Amino acid sequence: MNDMGEEPIDEFDPDLDAIAGAPGHPTFRVTVLGDQVTLNTWWPGLLSGGAARAHFRARRDDGVAIADLRRWRNDDGTGELSVEFLSGGDRERAELVLEDWARLAGYSRAWFPHRMVDLAADGAPPLPTVEATCPTCWARWDDEAPEFWDYVRDSGCFPRTCLLCGGELPQWELAEAEGPAGGRPPKRAADNQTGRSPTTRSPT
Repeated sequence: MNDMGEEPIDEFDPDLDAIAGAPGHPTFRVTVLGDQVTLNTWWPGLLSGGAARAHFRARRDDGVAIADLRRWRNDDGTGELSVEFLSGGDRERAELVLEDWARLAGYSRAWFPHRMVDLAADGAPPLPTVEATCPTCWARWDDEAPEFWDYVRDSGCFPRTCLLCGGELPQWELAEAEGPAGGRPPKRAADNQTGRSPTTRSPT
């Protein structure tokens, strides 16, 4: 136990679920490339500055935005999100992409370095069909069920793991939306198969 009565965190063998819920720690590290949002659970081994500044500048120069996200739940059950950029990339575009993602994921407010966005100003959005394509096995996932959206709103993100190959999924997007910058991978027979996403908590 430390002075605050918390279990110490082993940064080389982290309990990611415990870290994500720990006070003061970011919840996610997010990467924005074009219109594609990819989330990973934050853990202390991730670099944030110091000798890594040159790497973050290189990512910025290549147009890649990297940020730490902190999420919290208000007494009324709504969720809010703060964004701390480590690599700006196209900062203005990255903020708009994260704003759209946060609104779709059910957050009520998003706090950026110089502004706050009221994501619930227009009321609760409808529950659309969303989809994601696994970049590892190219399986395409889609869902629109209320149970799916309950999972998204509870966890603060879309499912992040392909349950076929175990690969990492980018965050889901509207089914009718265009793919991320650079386009989706070429269609193959397997890419036309859709799977039902889990309606209970997915492995992340």
